[in-house]
Amino acid sequence: MPRLILQDIDLVGGRLIGVGEYGAIVWSDDRGAHWQQADVPVSVGLNAIAMQDAVNGWAVGHAGVVLSTEDGGASWHQVLDGVSAAQLLLIEAEQLADKGELDDLRLTMARLSLQDGADKPFFDIAITEGKRLIAVGAFNLAFATDDAGTTWKPLSYALPNPMESHLYAVDARGATVFIAGEFGLVMRSVDGGHSFQALETPYQGSFFDIAYNGRDLVVAGLRGNVFLSRDAGDSWQQVEGGGTASVSAVESLADGAFLLTDQAGQLWRLEPGAEVDLHYSRLEIEALPPASDAVLVDNEQLFVTGMGGTVGPLTMPTMVAGSGKP
Repeated sequence: MPRLILQDIDLVGGRLIGVGEYGAIVWSDDRGAHWQQADVPVSVGLNAIAMQDAVNGWAVGHAGVVLSTEDGGASWHQVLDGVSAAQLLLIEAEQLADKGELDDLRLTMARLSLQDGADKPFFDIAITEGKRLIAVGAFNLAFATDDAGTTWKPLSYALPNPMESHLYAVDARGATVFIAGEFGLVMRSVDGGHSFQALETPYQGSFFDIAYNGRDLVVAGLRGNVFLSRDAGDSWQQVEGGGTASVSAVESLADGAFLLTDQAGQLWRLEPGAEVDLHYSRLEIEALPPASDAVLVDNEQLFVTGMGGTVGPLTMPTMVAGSGKP
């Protein structure tokens, strides 16, 4: 495949699907030997993809775009854009202001946001229960749908994010939903994302991704800061032994471990156990360019996306504990 910059990659039903710059969505049914370009109605950068099954999925990106597929990623249609999102936010703001539940400053900001147009990106999207989806993005941008994207409702004013920080990641396991963002922000919902609680975290920098496997919760971000919680975010333990590059993605693996990708092109494997440690996975190839995501196929092959395009398949590397230096 050409060196197309992809931001996110997923595997569902044997199909690899990646999304990235200039509205690119590509898919492969033969473990990356051949790639097909999907039919996409936008040319803005796409940041994340979430597939519910082998047929239905959604992608989000810049200009407030949300796309949907009903054929396994071969073709996509738009279900939300930044202008429509700004209009919905203003309607919500005016309704809350009329009830005395929103101050004048935030109402003014909603009006200005509509004037600005489609200027805010979505960074991530997650599927909770049934047809409910949650998409999050810049400056506290957050929307939910209960009908797979036909209609959308703003979540921004319901979130405990008074600084309106960027929301970089969202992950869900059934009715339990986590959102992570700037300034050490982590929020939790136990009702499918209808209400959220801000959690205390031991770090005040940005978290770029969060992953929950129903037992362990991992959040990671700037300068290699990685934290593990065994009680859904009530307490945290810092993961030692990692590198200093910012972590761009965290993926939950089938064996209970986590695969971490960083902006130095390194891959890490975290195996929560009695002794928490972060193992550096040294690839038997040249150093990778800055990486944005990785996916493990059949527990033995890796595909890595980033500034160098999509690299793979790579044999799952040997785990080497330490500082990340070969």
